[in-house]
Amino acid sequence: MKERAVTPTEREFSLREHALLVSRSDPNGFITYANRDLLEASGYDDLHGLLNRPHRVLRHPWMPRGIYHLMWKKLKAGKEFFGFFKNIRRDGDHYWVFVHVLPEAHQGKNVGFIASRRPAPFAAVQKMERVYERMNEVERLLTTYDPLKQCTASVEELRAMVRRFGYEKYSHFVRDLYEEGGGR
Repeated sequence: MKERAVTPTEREFSLREHALLVSRSDPNGFITYANRDLLEASGYDDLHGLLNRPHRVLRHPWMPRGIYHLMWKKLKAGKEFFGFFKNIRRDGDHYWVFVHVLPEAHQGKNVGFIASRRPAPFAAVQKMERVYERMNEVERLLTTYDPLKQCTASVEELRAMVRRFGYEKYSHFVRDLYEEGGGR
């Protein structure tokens, strides 16, 4: 079933200061659980609005595809992922979060993922907007439409930017950025 696209607005939805947005998804990224904070943030009235829908319903179209490529690569390798995401609400408004995603395994088999999100600090959002805009630019500059090449090129650009910021790994960069901004 094709999801109907939500038209983004320029309005930012303010998350409560200590909000903790939690979701679980199956191995294919379909939502199996969302807590009240996530429902409120995403603009859905109840769990049934999100249940069994692909997690990408929360993906803001401005976000570079490369960051999702990086996340899925880590998760499929059984590793955790940390990052900043600009998510879209059901009404088109957006909100920024710092996300931690973990793969869930049972008897050695991937059974899904659990994600927890906190409001992103303002300073972190300002920096990540510049980082992601550069990734978007790299994705747009490729002359042929090849999503894998676009994702690979933007992830390489992300890694180069992270090194210029003085970090070896993206995960260390974003965790420090979150903590420096007052995140807990």
